[in-house]
Amino acid sequence: MGYFSITKEIQTIQEQYSRGGMSQDEYNTRMRELSRKHPLHEHPLVKFYGDGSRWACRATQLGCVCNGSTAPRWRCVQCGYDLCDECMNGSPYYVVHPLHRHPLLRNNRDNGWACDGRKRSGGCRRGMVGFNQSRGVPRFRCDTCDYDLCDKCAADFS
Repeated sequence: MGYFSITKEIQTIQEQYSRGGMSQDEYNTRMRELSRKHPLHEHPLVKFYGDGSRWACRATQLGCVCNGSTAPRWRCVQCGYDLCDECMNGSPYYVVHPLHRHPLLRNNRDNGWACDGRKRSGGCRRGMVGFNQSRGVPRFRCDTCDYDLCDKCAADFS
């Protein structure tokens, strides 16, 4: 299913709903299946089963390794922004977390860093309380702000 058939399908769903041909719940479900928001982009993204042409996931700067793929993707119909399915549905390379305003990148460098999750209610989910307790602990980092979360804090969205 290409871009134009998805656009047509969205149009059909919107017309059906406006004529009273489907419930609000059904409309929401069908639209959610076709378009979703992602914290890395301001516009909704739709599932795009392209024409086999090569494209690049925009999360490559965040560590995604699917650059140059021909696989299906999530595409912004307004500006052409693309994300691969893995990045759209949660990537092992980065995390967008409510504790921090920038994406946090997976980082394997161990320099005695301290998990900033220790400052939240309930503390670090690994029990880290200061520096030099990070040996062997997976890390997600924002270099811009010098902000780090351990893997357990990065996985906890509560």
